[in-house]
Amino acid sequence: MIVDDELEILEWLKELFCYDCDRKLDVYGANSGKKALQLLNEVSFDVVLTDIKMPGMDGVALFRKIKENWPKCKVIFLTGYRDFDYIYEIIQNKDVRYVLKSEGDQVIMDHVLQAFGEIDEMLEMERTRQADQDRLERAAVWLRKEFFQRIIYGTGSVDITQGQLEELKIPFSLDVPVLTFLCRINDVHVPGYVVNEYEIFEQIFEMFEYYMPGHLCVYEQIVEPGYAVILVQPAAADKQVCWERIFRIAAGAIEYTQKNSENTLKLSTLFIIGSTASPISELGKRYEKLKTIAVNQKRLPESVIIKEDKLSDHMEEEHENYGYMISQIQLLESYLELGKQNEYYSSLQELTVCLMKDGSMHSNYSLELYYSISMVILRFINKNDLAQQMAFKIGVYKLTRADEHLTWEEAARYLFQISEVVFTLLEAREEERNDNTVVKVQEYIREHLSEDLTLTRLAEIGCFNASYLSRLFKQVYGYNISDYIMKMRIDRAKELLIGTDNKINEVSVRVGYLSAHSFTRTFKAATGMSPLEYREKYGKV
Repeated sequence: MIVDDELEILEWLKELFCYDCDRKLDVYGANSGKKALQLLNEVSFDVVLTDIKMPGMDGVALFRKIKENWPKCKVIFLTGYRDFDYIYEIIQNKDVRYVLKSEGDQVIMDHVLQAFGEIDEMLEMERTRQADQDRLERAAVWLRKEFFQRIIYGTGSVDITQGQLEELKIPFSLDVPVLTFLCRINDVHVPGYVVNEYEIFEQIFEMFEYYMPGHLCVYEQIVEPGYAVILVQPAAADKQVCWERIFRIAAGAIEYTQKNSENTLKLSTLFIIGSTASPISELGKRYEKLKTIAVNQKRLPESVIIKEDKLSDHMEEEHENYGYMISQIQLLESYLELGKQNEYYSSLQELTVCLMKDGSMHSNYSLELYYSISMVILRFINKNDLAQQMAFKIGVYKLTRADEHLTWEEAARYLFQISEVVFTLLEAREEERNDNTVVKVQEYIREHLSEDLTLTRLAEIGCFNASYLSRLFKQVYGYNISDYIMKMRIDRAKELLIGTDNKINEVSVRVGYLSAHSFTRTFKAATGMSPLEYREKYGKV
């Protein structure tokens, strides 16, 4: 932001940084300290270039307000030779820099660019220093949940390191097995449960930890709606660990937790407990076994604790296959939502290979797999309102009719074909949306040449953030928005100079220049002649 009470100087500096600066800046102007403070309350500024002597609030008073309320904002004083005594009281501030008005355009620009360079360095250092800390502090819950879902639903061996556990603040050692318990909330039908699920589980976890001794490490994680795992491990590695004793302690804590949940939360819970300790990397298998037991129990009105039964080898294989299918379906849906085509097709390929392993079109497993994939695609089609467009390209009804395919190989080809149609339509819609946005911004510029056409304002019109709009505009038209604005203003000025009797200063105002000096300077740079010379050469005789 440039602050100066002299209109000519203000416009000169705005034009300098809008059109002569290599770095694209969003430039604002204020003709008083009071106006500057109003803008500072509305826009986040990085650098303020301000005159010192101004009526009302002078530059020094403005500097104090900026440092009090926006301490990271850089302030540069535009001074005259006699102004040094005026700023003596604050010159020792390390953030103060000044440039003489008499030093010329390039020196002023260099000082401003140096300030932006310091900001860039500071931001880079801040990003480097706080990247890990911010990521953990702001998204710790989701990071840990994603980590455990990857272990539980991941395929094959899962690469887990001690460093990952420490980074996510999971108090476990990879070298020591863990006991795994499952908790299910039976009362998911209670009004407001879905909204408050996290808070409900957190209270259950707090109760459990309260009853556990300090020599045992505990970690709990919500895995999916209604289900959570509780992991227990001795705090110190001990070759003589008595897992039976640890199991009894944890089972006792679960009994107390369940009773308190009934009394205080008025909730019915189901716990599946087992005395088998296993590595964290095998949590997926353990979870599927425990969940299978839970699923086989009806939604009980009363709280129950069930000890784990050993599953047969045949059941274990089925559960591994089922767990793999669930994990891949979740990945497939994520890739589709994010528009990651390569990853989506890779995941779909893996799923359809499983689909084609069974020759029978009546296999329950294959039918469930087909309809699971179909529901991901159909849900996405409905959510994005693509059904009408899809109808002219491919039969969507086959997503819900597996019997329309003679073989699973034919069904697999269909799933790929309908996916290709979906991505094609999305790409066309995105291109149309971008084109419409750019056209909308173009029309606004042409109709409001005399008004505020800063990048921030145009971003509001286009409903995109400023940096994206700038890139999009250049991608579509091959030149920057600022260049387009200047071209439109010069073209409109030419029309007014030739077709009207407006004075030069009137023309300058109508095309967005607040001073005739700035207009003349820009017009001559663009056309090689002054506005008056242009009118005399091309105007009406």
